[in-house]
Amino acid sequence: MKHFKYILIITFIALIGKSINATEVCEIHRGSDALLCALKKHPSIVLAQTQVPIASINRELSSRWLNPELEAGVGYTSTAADGTGITVDIAIMQTIETSTKRGARRAQANAEYAYAFASSEEQKEEVMMQMLSTLNRLRQIDKEKHLLDETINTFVRLIRRYNARPALSPEDRISADLFRFVLNNYRIEKNQLEVEETELVGKLKTVLCCDVSAMQKLFLHSPSVWPNIDVNTIENSTILAKEQALIEQAKANYLSAKSSSLGEFRVGPYINTKPGDISTIDAYGAKFAIPIPIKTNKKAVEAGRMALSSAEFAFETKKRELETDIEKLKTKYTLGKTALASCNIKEMEGQYARAKRLFDSGRVSGPVLIEVHRQMVDSVKTYHQYEMETLQALWQIYALQRKLLTNLNEVYDENI
Repeated sequence: MKHFKYILIITFIALIGKSINATEVCEIHRGSDALLCALKKHPSIVLAQTQVPIASINRELSSRWLNPELEAGVGYTSTAADGTGITVDIAIMQTIETSTKRGARRAQANAEYAYAFASSEEQKEEVMMQMLSTLNRLRQIDKEKHLLDETINTFVRLIRRYNARPALSPEDRISADLFRFVLNNYRIEKNQLEVEETELVGKLKTVLCCDVSAMQKLFLHSPSVWPNIDVNTIENSTILAKEQALIEQAKANYLSAKSSSLGEFRVGPYINTKPGDISTIDAYGAKFAIPIPIKTNKKAVEAGRMALSSAEFAFETKKRELETDIEKLKTKYTLGKTALASCNIKEMEGQYARAKRLFDSGRVSGPVLIEVHRQMVDSVKTYHQYEMETLQALWQIYALQRKLLTNLNEVYDENI
């Protein structure tokens, strides 16, 4: 009955949670609101979090005594005094576990809870990095589209200028054709950006469960001052927390295997009576049952020991791997930060405007202007790609240090 009660409680909580998620609408005024909303509504997070209360209840149940058992037997007696008849034995048996077996069961439940909680936190980190990448990419796309719009308008005006002339020299005709060719390429690039933007916006709306009319208010910008990364530890990472939980599970299974031969015994009172005359007890006393370890569990114990060794080896291997990863990420982040600091987009925009003025005054040729536009567009795209890689390295470092969810204000900058 108690297990049934807990099942009802879990079902009730799940239904309430589903109802709340279905009706609750996030108020989104800036990028941080979108991030917090995703942590509440993302399907993978919701599914991962449902395992935590279940594991918590199992952990509570693991500390409880096992239910008693009712035993009954029917026999036939024949005595000189009472004659012949059927007798019934009734006993209430309680299973008593050894401290080792009971502790192993509790350890297993605790490990399952730790694994469920770490998995939930890891899923939140993955969603957070996906959201950050999406919001930053939307900002980059907006910038690239604006640049392409300016470029397209420039070439449209130039082509109109050539078309307005009564006659074109062979060089001018070639320049006009070249401008048309370049114009078509830039229009294709803009269409590709719009397709990418539509896909990202669609995913974002699906996660947030709402229609965000002005996406610009969600844009996250690269930090005005890139933070310094000094901490090397990865001891608190959710990945290692999951591996540690697997070690605890293996330990619990190992202890359970070692104690399985003499891990429990059963004891309880019994009575002997006749059917239809239960008020008359012919005999009473106590019964007990102890397992006889005729067959040992050496293979199960050995398998448990090997599983524990494997889990410990996996933990150490993953730890060394993460230590190497964080060093590579720190190097990538440091180099990226230095490279981005030396690249000045505003300076490139000034050079681009100066080239247009020189062309309008007839002091530079059309191919030179085309090359300036190409360099400007390529430079911005390269900057954005490098910027995204550097930001992702920063987020991964924060995730390995388990700071991504607790220090959101260090992850993005909305005040630029």
